[in-house]
Amino acid sequence: MTEHPTAGTDDRSRRDRPGMPRWVKVFVIFGAALVVLMLVLLSSGHGPGRHGQAAASSHLLRW
Repeated sequence: MTEHPTAGTDDRSRRDRPGMPRWVKVFVIFGAALVVLMLVLLSSGHGPGRHGQAAASSHLLRW
């Protein structure tokens, strides 16, 4: 029956409020893609451990 005075201004203030900046969105997407890439590489056995001491010693044994 009676409306609250803030009922109409609440919707308007939500629309007028600026959204997230584009650089923040790009940074979040880039970070998420980097995390997914690291998880794929580490779970497939193609991570940093593959290039460690074992690879160096096998190269020396060929000579």
